[in-house]
Formats: sequence, structure tokens, C-alpha cells
Amino acid sequence: MKNSSNGTATSLADLPMFAACTRRELQVVSRAVTEVRVAQCTILTREGTRGNEFAIVLDGVASVSVHGTIVGTLGRGDHYGETSMLDDGPRTATIVAQTDMVLAVVGRQEFTALLEASPTITRAVLGGLVRRLRDARPQERADAVA
Repeated sequence: MKNSSNGTATSLADLPMFAACTRRELQVVSRAVTEVRVAQCTILTREGTRGNEFAIVLDGVASVSVHGTIVGTLGRGDHYGETSMLDDGPRTATIVAQTDMVLAVVGRQEFTALLEASPTITRAVLGGLVRRLRDARPQERADAVA
């Protein structure tokens, strides 16, 4: 269901990712997203497949696994899919809903348009990606030593 209501803009405004966005930017984002409800145990992404959407978790929890090993969880305010959207490469993880979830989903064209339209949103997306890369580095170092 496409959702361009003020409710979606308000929900997004409550998330740290969008804290620095102006009201206009929030309206642009809310028009670009489709609010999607998914059931527990739904596979949201499959590692190695092509990604066509970026999603922001509005409610619920998902597990993230790489090569079959759970490496983290996603909850309200977290997002996924930007890596595939930025480099057109395969998904880097499998993500499975651990609870019923509500997602704000952005398709490939809308994602590109959002990044081009708003430096604030671009910084938020890239900031999240960089944080995940930094969080993964201690595990890589531990694996190299072991």
C-alpha cells in the first residue's frame, strides 16, 4: 500500500536516521515509500541475490545472517538494502523477520531520486552503511587472529 500521509512522515521523523531532515525532505521521503507489513519468518532478503529495494524498519525485529551465521538484528529505525542499491551488486546478507514487521520500502528509482534530492538523506544512508562496516571490523580481526 502506497502511503503518502502525514502519519508516515511523522513515523519517519521519529527515527534517528531522519532527525536532521527538514519537513520538506520528510514529505519527499514519505511520498517515496510504500509501507509494507510482513509476517514473522518472512525472508526479507536472500544473500547473493539482486536487491531492488531499500527498507527502513518501522516496527518489529529481523535477524541478519551471513553465510548461514547470525551476525546481528535489525529493529525500529534500522535499514537495509542500501549496499545493493548503491553498487548494483548482490545482497550481502539474508534477513528474516523474527516478529511481524512494518517496513517503509523504497524502490530502486525512488532510492536514487531521494539520494539526488537530499544531501541529508544521503548522509544518513551512508552513515548507516559505514557504522555497519565499522561494527563488522572487530569480528574480521578476531577471525584473522583465530
